[in-house]
Amino acid sequence: MTTTTFKPGLRAEGIRTIEGFIKEGDQGFKGHFILAPLDEPDKVVFITLWSSEEAMDTSWKRSSTVKSALEDMLAQPVEMSQTQVLEMELLKAGIKA
Repeated sequence: MTTTTFKPGLRAEGIRTIEGFIKEGDQGFKGHFILAPLDEPDKVVFITLWSSEEAMDTSWKRSSTVKSALEDMLAQPVEMSQTQVLEMELLKAGIKA
């Protein structure tokens, strides 16, 4: 899970930049959630799903390209934490917000 705070007005551009990186199709990448807090217009939380911790680590190591692209857009350093999905339930398959 990655929490990113952009400079005012740059959240949409930052999301597009990160989506371009995510969609490059790293091996082991299973999907993602992008959460935009309603009460914090410059913050975004990315939750990515991976087949293994190794696949996630490999992607993170090559992320210097996106980190460089975001550097001037960030209001503060990116916060990253590793979490494990213990349970997930979708009520309808194929829902995309």
